[in-house]
Amino acid sequence: MLFFGADLRMSRRIAFVTENFIFPGVDDPLVSYGLRFFGEKLCVDLSFFNPLSDEAIFPGFPYIDFVINF
Repeated sequence: MLFFGADLRMSRRIAFVTENFIFPGVDDPLVSYGLRFFGEKLCVDLSFFNPLSDEAIFPGFPYIDFVINF
């Protein structure tokens, strides 16, 4: 598997995030894009996953992620 990721900080507490995966033997890579919100001990991702193909669904499949730093 090959992974490409990037983030662009938009403010102190918000970033645009993209994480993309290329799997061996699979023609269409899997891309994700969304926003990451930062708190004191909590980080929340609101993003979408989508295969990069002609049959892609806009905006994609929703994905929500919570990370707690303790």
